[in-house]
Amino acid sequence: MNKYINGKLENGLKYIYIHDPNVMTFTLIVAFKVGSRDEKDDAFGYSHLLEHMLFKGTTRRPKSKDISQEFELLSGSFNATTSQCITNYYMKAPDENFEKCMDLLFDITFNSIIRSVDLEMEKKVVVEEFNKMMDSPMATSVELSIKEIFEDHPLGQSVIGTKESILGFDRDKVYKYYKHFYTPSNCTVSIAGNIGNIKEDKLKKLLQKYTNVCKGKLETGKSKSKLCQNITSDFVNPKQSIPLKIQEKPKLKVQTRDNTQQCAIMIGYPSATRYNMNDIFALNIAATVLGGGLSSRLFLEVREKAGLAYTIKADNIFFQDSGLFMITTAIEKNSLLLSHVDETKLDIINTGDSHDRGVKSDVVVSKKSKNDKGGLTIILKVMEDILRDGITEDELLRSKTNLVNKLAMSYENTHTIAMYYNEMLMMEHSPIVTINDFIKGIKSMKIKQVNEVIRKYLSFEKMTICVVGNYTEKQIVERLSNQF
Repeated sequence: MNKYINGKLENGLKYIYIHDPNVMTFTLIVAFKVGSRDEKDDAFGYSHLLEHMLFKGTTRRPKSKDISQEFELLSGSFNATTSQCITNYYMKAPDENFEKCMDLLFDITFNSIIRSVDLEMEKKVVVEEFNKMMDSPMATSVELSIKEIFEDHPLGQSVIGTKESILGFDRDKVYKYYKHFYTPSNCTVSIAGNIGNIKEDKLKKLLQKYTNVCKGKLETGKSKSKLCQNITSDFVNPKQSIPLKIQEKPKLKVQTRDNTQQCAIMIGYPSATRYNMNDIFALNIAATVLGGGLSSRLFLEVREKAGLAYTIKADNIFFQDSGLFMITTAIEKNSLLLSHVDETKLDIINTGDSHDRGVKSDVVVSKKSKNDKGGLTIILKVMEDILRDGITEDELLRSKTNLVNKLAMSYENTHTIAMYYNEMLMMEHSPIVTINDFIKGIKSMKIKQVNEVIRKYLSFEKMTICVVGNYTEKQIVERLSNQF
């Protein structure tokens, strides 16, 4: 199931269709190359809010209720997501509904009205979404970590925005943002599954039909074609890659919450960009060895041996300018630190907003003993071990098998396939890196390559530790250093 057709329309839209004649459904994704990375100044959260607004009404479907009902009648599932770099709108439906689904999904993405009254109501909804995220220690730790890891870089900007930016959104600016980014030339369409007897020629005609949006008149009386050409981007970041500031010291960030039963931990590192596929293959193997299953190092040490967490995992994701390697877990609130430590130490810069800001301190990484129950220091010890000794041949083999099996299983899910190939379109790899290509890349990795990549990206100097729980930054730094 690796055969596909792809191309580019005259209006700039890129598309790909991965056909599977053995299923009766398809997943359709309409995506735009825009996210929080592209926002600047007072535009924080525009991309995410816009995602919400496009379900509120179009010139042909003015009522949000009608849109929702049509989605439910046509589709088994539908939704939208916003990330740092991409905004996706997707539907999964039976094959006989393909043209109707195209009509609906392209209508909401290219012909949205964006009424002021709807915007004011949706701003309240997004604020509540923000509050829900901040109520979650784990979600907060991820949010804070990304901000710390990428500092002043656009990738560090919150996808959802801030309360201040959300409440300050203006309809005209949102509409301008929408018209700037939601154009065929900034759009990719990914289809996976079965769309019946529709051949490539008809598919191209349908795509051209539903994306022929720069025609007609706007409320202002200006032609859409002129507007599409002349919109400025004074409030957005440039599309080219933006280099990251080189991190030379590990960082610690703590948000204190006294009323929580767990401490959420995220340890993150800037990693490979989406254009460095060999490093991505190696980092995916490293993530699997560290936190990719029941036999991974972190799972065995933190859950099975110490009994401190229900789960712990490692992931690697990639963007245009960088990647993000992250370890996440939640640990019982009184078991964050070890009861006693010894000889290895790690320098941490206190980067919090307290009076201790900028004070250099030593964090001690303990050697394991049966009485040591501190989750954070156990994690740091595992990272120390893998940096020093690398992974083993047995771990390499098991992680390859694990990853290949997961990728092979993705063939059974049209949504997963469509999302994967949509990402490939956005990455502008030529030729397309297929799932089979990805599998071959994983299989080709040698132990020396993987260990070199681990030391390249996962050094202590590039580490950011974020904790949300019943500790202050000062308590964590002092307790660890004093015990040493």
